[in-house]
Amino acid sequence: MLEIISWVSRSTKPSISQRSPPDMGSLSSRFQAPSEEPDAEEGTSSSHRSGCECNKRKRNAPCDCESEQEDDDSILDTPRRKKLKSTSRYIYQTLFLNGENSDIRICALGQEWNLHKVYLCQSGYFSSMFSGSWKESNMMEINLEIPDQNIDTEALQVVFGSLYRDDVLIKPSRVISVLAGACMLQLDGLIQQCGETMKENISAKTACGYYHCASIYGLDSVMKKCLEWLLNNLMTHQNVDLMKELGNYGSLNFNLSF
Repeated sequence: MLEIISWVSRSTKPSISQRSPPDMGSLSSRFQAPSEEPDAEEGTSSSHRSGCECNKRKRNAPCDCESEQEDDDSILDTPRRKKLKSTSRYIYQTLFLNGENSDIRICALGQEWNLHKVYLCQSGYFSSMFSGSWKESNMMEINLEIPDQNIDTEALQVVFGSLYRDDVLIKPSRVISVLAGACMLQLDGLIQQCGETMKENISAKTACGYYHCASIYGLDSVMKKCLEWLLNNLMTHQNVDLMKELGNYGSLNFNLSF
C-alpha cells in the first residue's frame, strides 16, 4: 500500500525540465538601462556652459562678449603712430652738416660752410643778395664780412643751422652772440627766440649784459624785463654779483620810460 502511494506521488510531481521558466520580463524591467533623454539634456547643458556666460543674465541686459569683440575690432582698425626719423633731422644732418648737393659756399671768420641758396633765402640778408643785381647773386663762393664783434664762428654755426631745422636750442651763455648773428642775417624767428631765452634767464650775472645787448639790437621787451628785475632786486637784496655787474656797466644808461 505504501509503495502504491509513493509511486503516485512521484508520478504527479512535475520534473525540473517541465517547470515553466520564470517571468523575466518583470526582472528585466527592474534592471533596464536608463533612457537616452538625460544624455540629451546633458549635451544641452554642456553647450550652454561652453557658450556665452551672458545668456545666464536677463534677456534685456547687454552682452559683454559682443562689446569685447567690438573693442577688439576697433583696436585693430585704429592706426598707431610710430615716430620715425624726422625730415627735419635728415635735412639738418645730410644737407647742413654733410653739405651734400651744395650750390654755394659761405666763408666767414676763417671757416667755410657748404650751403644751399634755397635755404639761405629764408634770410632777408641773403634773399636780397641773391634776388637783386648784386654781383654775389651769381657767385658760387661768398666771403662774408662780419662787422659785429659779438658774432663768432660758433654763433654762425647756430644761425646757419637754424635754416635747416625746426627747433634751435640756444644756451643762455651764448644767446648774445646768436642774437647778433640773427640780427645781421635778418632772421626774425631766431631773434624772437633769443629774446625769449634772455627773458627766461635773467639773473644777477646776466641782467646788465642782457639789458645792454637788448638796447643795441632793439629788443624793448627784454630791456623792460631786465629793468624790472634790477629794480626789484636792488631794493630787496644785497647781491655781490649784481653789484659787480653794475660796476662793469657803470656807464650804462637805464631807460626808465617803459
